[in-house]
Amino acid sequence: MDARHERGLQLAQRGDIVKHANGWKVRSQSGNGSYFVHLEDNPSCTCHDFLCKVLCHNLCVIIQVIHELGIDPTFGAERLVAPKVVEK
Repeated sequence: MDARHERGLQLAQRGDIVKHANGWKVRSQSGNGSYFVHLEDNPSCTCHDFLCKVLCHNLCVIIQVIHELGIDPTFGAERLVAPKVVEK
């Protein structure tokens, strides 16, 4: 896993990703604001990377978190909570 993916998982584990009725709110890594990610139909994000037509980090983070943590992407207003990892 590269550093960017690791930071994405850290955002999820800290609760910096909130699932809303029609998308995801992702807190910026700098802590100065947040972005909204919409995955259905036409995926989009409010960050500058996406607005510049570059595949943005926030969209990648949401997709990665959904797959790696087994989160149901069905939308509701509940807060994203990562499952606890137990090392053996």
